[in-house]
Amino acid sequence: MKIDVFFQKGFYINLDRRPDRKEQFEKEMEEAGLKGFFERVPGIDSISEPDVLKRHNYCGQTFHELFKKIDQEGLERVVIFEDDASFYNKGQIPGLNLVESGLDQLLTFSDWDIVYFGGYVFDNPAIKVSENLLKVKTILTCHAIGINKNGLKKILKYRPFVDCPIDGWLGEQHNIIKYLVYPLAVLQRNSKSDLDANNWSPETHHWENSYSRINIKNV
Repeated sequence: MKIDVFFQKGFYINLDRRPDRKEQFEKEMEEAGLKGFFERVPGIDSISEPDVLKRHNYCGQTFHELFKKIDQEGLERVVIFEDDASFYNKGQIPGLNLVESGLDQLLTFSDWDIVYFGGYVFDNPAIKVSENLLKVKTILTCHAIGINKNGLKKILKYRPFVDCPIDGWLGEQHNIIKYLVYPLAVLQRNSKSDLDANNWSPETHHWENSYSRINIKNV
């Protein structure tokens, strides 16, 4: 199912001082047939924060404000991308096609709260519930996620500047029912990071190696 059919609305987070990422993201979404579907959300900037670890709190605040906006608008299903999200096209099936297949299959699982289009899985094993979906408990990264209204109620409990970074907090909340599109569909574009301590986003081979190590159990 097409992303703009499954979800009512899309959002992407982008800092005002990163027009390069805005341009790259919008160009890729246009090529994917999603021109105009994603609304830009200005990120709360942490550039003046000297503590590298605390910079993640500003990212969490951005997500938290977006979650409240989604709730106020009464949206049932939304997709949220960070501006470095990019479809992975080096596998047998293009990333966009994997996402669409995963969304088709997700329709058969009424318990889902959040669906990840890419992430670092810590479950051992991860449970494969359909051809292109894993059901996971603990996962890291939230550069490309879809959430529904039921999941939003749980996610709104997140407290920026109190809880850990948003991606870690989400990944560790086992009451939030999570599914992951599999194989790798969306990674982070290799580029200068505004948050990572090493100043760069994970490279493609990091994502590929992570997925190769997932211990999968079929059900």
